[in-house]
Amino acid sequence: MGTENAWQLRQATLPARRRLVMATMESVFDLGRADSPVSVLRQMIDSGKPHSIVANADMDGLLASQMLSAVTGWKIGALLSKGGRLLIHPSHGRLDSLLTSGSTYCVDLFNRKCPGVSNHPLLWRPKPGKGSYKDSLRLFDMSVETSVEQLGSLNLSAAAGIGAMQGYESAHGIQYKYPLGTAQLLLAALEIGGHAPRFYDRQILPWLVANADGGLGTIRLYAWNAELWWNGLAAAAGPASMSEAIFRVATEQRPNQREEVDRRLRWEYGDVASVWKADWNLAADDTTSIATHVELASTLSGWPDPFQDGVQSLAGWTASTSVGTSLSVGGISKLSDKDVFAAVQDALNSSHFNFNTFDQKVRLSWQ
Repeated sequence: MGTENAWQLRQATLPARRRLVMATMESVFDLGRADSPVSVLRQMIDSGKPHSIVANADMDGLLASQMLSAVTGWKIGALLSKGGRLLIHPSHGRLDSLLTSGSTYCVDLFNRKCPGVSNHPLLWRPKPGKGSYKDSLRLFDMSVETSVEQLGSLNLSAAAGIGAMQGYESAHGIQYKYPLGTAQLLLAALEIGGHAPRFYDRQILPWLVANADGGLGTIRLYAWNAELWWNGLAAAAGPASMSEAIFRVATEQRPNQREEVDRRLRWEYGDVASVWKADWNLAADDTTSIATHVELASTLSGWPDPFQDGVQSLAGWTASTSVGTSLSVGGISKLSDKDVFAAVQDALNSSHFNFNTFDQKVRLSWQ
């Protein structure tokens, strides 16, 4: 699609997209409804029942998990990396058992049997037309939507009905997905639910949260979509919230200000700060790097170690690997109906799945 045509479609859909974002925020963050995602999370926290966290082992997932642990006391019991590496505390046995225990919360991951918070699109939303394989995709969507509703999972793209098979011409197009990280979403939910984490550091920590999953770059490159969603989070949390302050960090940043913050970080913390790359992603996801990350994040924030038995115990956790699988949206019509059905069922039964748009290609990925 040409740049000019894309801009025309973005302009044409803007009123509908704006209404959709506002309606999504009102629905997800509605404390007046006991079954809204923010109410479900608040009820889980207020119950005082301990939960295990299953987290994505990247900067966004770890930062969000530490924030959640700081206000709940919940501890990370399992880590899943994008490369398929699983670490699970020996007390939990198999990951399947942990996810279905009723006392687990997923962070930066989506599993249809476990409540949680995540930022990735989850639905196909196939267009009307021929192709019996679309029945499999619609069944997939029904299963995901039922799970999100019943568990009260926090996922803005799912709540907005964003679809991997919808394009620029629709307000529900994959290009208009919630484009930020899990950390920004979770922060807003915690603030709205009355469990705001404290930010003792105001020079570096807000920048780290703002940049979760590349937020500071996203708002520069995709302002036509990112600003709508980030405005929504700030408005929902309120003008005196940290979500509002982080929105201001992102929208009012000087061209080189993030680099200035990065230089300050590395001057103040020296070699320890090398655990984060220049883009503030983890330099590696091995247990030593994760431990260093947690210690540095704790020093900045005052948030406690979020790991069950402490992050230093990771070396003794049960380790395994799984091969990640993906299905290209663009090539799905070339597959047999049987193969499509088998693939989407495999995804539904996986530990984690989502749609991603790497290299401008839309794929369903799972592991």
